[in-house]
Amino acid sequence: MLRSVVVLIAAVSALIEPAFPCSCGPTAGGPACSLVGSSDVIFTGRVAYSNDNGSGQFAQGTLVRFAVEEVFKGLPAGTTEVWIDPGSYTSCYAIYKVGYRYVMFASDPAKGGSASIVAMTVGRNQGQQQKPVPPGFDIRHPPKIYVSAECHGSRLAEYAEGDVQWLRAWKAGTTTTRIYGRILEHYDMYFLPPRDEPPLAGVTVKARGASGTYTVTSNLYGEYEIKGVPPGSYSFSASLENYHLRRDNIPIELAPGACAYLNAGLFTTGRIAGTALGPDGKPLVGLKLDIARVLSDGRVRHEYGRRITTGSRGEFEISELSSGNFLLGVNLQYRPTLDLPYAVTYFPGTNDRAFAQLLHLDPAEQKQGLVFRLSAPLQPRDVQVAVRWPDGSPAANVRVAVFLEIGGEGAGYTSADHAGMVAAPCLKGFEYRMWARAFVDDDPKQRNRRITDGEVHLEAGDRPARLTIVLDKPGVLP
Repeated sequence: MLRSVVVLIAAVSALIEPAFPCSCGPTAGGPACSLVGSSDVIFTGRVAYSNDNGSGQFAQGTLVRFAVEEVFKGLPAGTTEVWIDPGSYTSCYAIYKVGYRYVMFASDPAKGGSASIVAMTVGRNQGQQQKPVPPGFDIRHPPKIYVSAECHGSRLAEYAEGDVQWLRAWKAGTTTTRIYGRILEHYDMYFLPPRDEPPLAGVTVKARGASGTYTVTSNLYGEYEIKGVPPGSYSFSASLENYHLRRDNIPIELAPGACAYLNAGLFTTGRIAGTALGPDGKPLVGLKLDIARVLSDGRVRHEYGRRITTGSRGEFEISELSSGNFLLGVNLQYRPTLDLPYAVTYFPGTNDRAFAQLLHLDPAEQKQGLVFRLSAPLQPRDVQVAVRWPDGSPAANVRVAVFLEIGGEGAGYTSADHAGMVAAPCLKGFEYRMWARAFVDDDPKQRNRRITDGEVHLEAGDRPARLTIVLDKPGVLP
């Protein structure tokens, strides 16, 4: 049996990268008025049955039966139950729990089929039915099945009373067709919800359609609203001096009495440029720099994906920045590692946030000629770790990965040799926690299943250290 060991000096969370299994448009989490035009069926109901297997995985064909309480669109009067496919076999698979009430927005798939029905039918024809047929469900003559995956916008009813009230008014024909939302600085409207982006006032917002062009101006909070426009197709645009939309003429479809809820982002072209120097005055080549925006309330918002590497002359340039105040530095949100062996350092060259210089940018301002001076890098520490089984034998001929933790945060990674020895990538002056995890590798069904753990701590210091981790804590991953 080939076993593998993972030696970690990090928290479990350091092993898990954020996952975004389903990327929806901005309307998925928007108000009900923005969903009525794209939904074939809208109702409130309680889940009476689901054959979800509880694995949390989307690779399954699932059917959910709802007991209908109130119909708003697309269902005959008197409908008492509806079957929903929650997006089987797609990364947008939604989970609807038995006994819970939902406001459902669903689509009518082509030919009345769904992925779950196809899976069950194919499995039945091949004698390998994937799941049992739901009670009372005739697979040869199935009832109408609608689809409501994550991006359809269905939601728990207990948090959607405002949506229900609006849907009742819409069904009664008393709602007003409108386009509304907010204009925010450097907001990527197509992938993420707003995340502290500042509002932009005085933005000229236009909606162009067959009935004409409608123009309003955003207020102090970036809010805009175009009310009473006829239903139909429109082209959305927004403009402000020194700003631009990344996508011009955004298409909008307005159903009668419905709304288009659109938070739009305007971008400017701020720029910071300069040179990074070491304590000897020489350029620092390949140094990774972080940029973080300081919000009006003092909170810091790190610019994810904006880590910049200095060039062959120590030069750096950070472009496409918003207006506002910024912190420039090294390891502003990460712990030091052998690859970047510097304590947190703020421009122009201090380890103390209180003495950091804020870099202010007006819209489209170009700030250059900065000189960022860093102190000497931290020094590596010779730390050797032996991983052993409870009987004292070395964990030899196994895969070994090493993660580091400083103060509860990840700080590096490396691999061990075939004898189970780990040259831990530690720095002098820091305390580390190390823990090891062994896995089974020869059984595909058990791959990456934890079979035993062990851990050890390294006190802060600068002397060489020799440590042993004993794998003596059994356990199984879910």
